[in-house]
Amino acid sequence: MMAFATTGYLTFVKVLEVGGILVAIPMTRRAGLLVLGPIIINILAYHTFITRGEGVLSPVILVIVALTLFLVWVERKASRIPAAAVTRSRSFENLTPARIDVIVPFAPE
Repeated sequence: MMAFATTGYLTFVKVLEVGGILVAIPMTRRAGLLVLGPIIINILAYHTFITRGEGVLSPVILVIVALTLFLVWVERKASRIPAAAVTRSRSFENLTPARIDVIVPFAPE
């Protein structure tokens, strides 16, 4: 662990843990999960590969992973984009000629 301390890596991780505040605010919860997700994966990878599995099943890590998975499950509907909205935004049916000029500025004569 001391090898990480001299590189400044732990300071970087501590700064990114501001995502915990973002998770606590419902409006910014998804942004907080995006920030904290890689950190949680890094914690699991550290305990799996560096310590050879020692500590992976500690209660603290299990609770953190369980709470994260719960929040991802709860927020799953809020982050879906309806397929109809994607299809509508890609269609050219509702474009006026002026709008087509914006897309194709040099129309053949």
